[in-house]
Amino acid sequence: MAVTSFKQQLWENAIIESYKGISVAEIITKKPTRVDGSKAIFNTASLTNGLQDYTGKVNWEQVNTTPIELNFDQSKYFAFYVDDVDAVQLAGDVMLPMVNEQTAYIKDTIDSAVFVEAVKGAKASNVIGSVATKKPVTTSEDAYNYIVDLGTQLDNNKAPYMGRFVIARPEFVNLLAKDKRVVDNTIILPTGVVQGMEVNGMQVIKTMNCPANQVIALHTSAVGYGKQIDKMKAVDLQDAFGEGIKGLVQYGVKTLQGEGIAVLNYSL
Repeated sequence: MAVTSFKQQLWENAIIESYKGISVAEIITKKPTRVDGSKAIFNTASLTNGLQDYTGKVNWEQVNTTPIELNFDQSKYFAFYVDDVDAVQLAGDVMLPMVNEQTAYIKDTIDSAVFVEAVKGAKASNVIGSVATKKPVTTSEDAYNYIVDLGTQLDNNKAPYMGRFVIARPEFVNLLAKDKRVVDNTIILPTGVVQGMEVNGMQVIKTMNCPANQVIALHTSAVGYGKQIDKMKAVDLQDAFGEGIKGLVQYGVKTLQGEGIAVLNYSL
């Protein structure tokens, strides 16, 4: 079957939808206002004076908008071949596993990049412990209390209450789950969100992609992230009996508000 039968939109949509279903980055970051080529644009809006005293006269202020550009400076590709592109497209039991496998790789890569950027961009005074001097966590109560402390750091920086998350590795979350203040019988969603587990108003997310020995608490406005799947196509292979499918994933991550991130360095 000729590669001209390749349905680019079908594959791209399948990958995007599968990715959205498992991505942590899609949940915990600020979405760009728009994507322009290989960069994302974020707009921040503010007023010079804000709320003013009323003395009988209204002073109109113009909204200050500041665009922040984020280049998609990181790229990953995938490439594999099949015997017959058209047959794969028609067989959901073949196409879906292939799509899910590629999106799992994309998720792990991008989630890891977002977490690393969050740790790097956190306001210095919001960091508890250090890489060299980690805080010991030996009980479920320790785990719970440190998450409360991370939330306090966000409180002190006036981060909005809605849209807060705390991200940690399974070893930490599993220890936390033993605390009597945590709800029993939680459900872990494909994204790693532990449904029903909130501490100090922050939704808990369990993921192996979180940096080792670190817990991240953040508000969704703190980190900006954008991506695009580009150049997805099918090609005739000269050195194999099959047809190749390849795609390029471009993305970028940037700290927008470091005061909206708090980090715990711990040891178990």
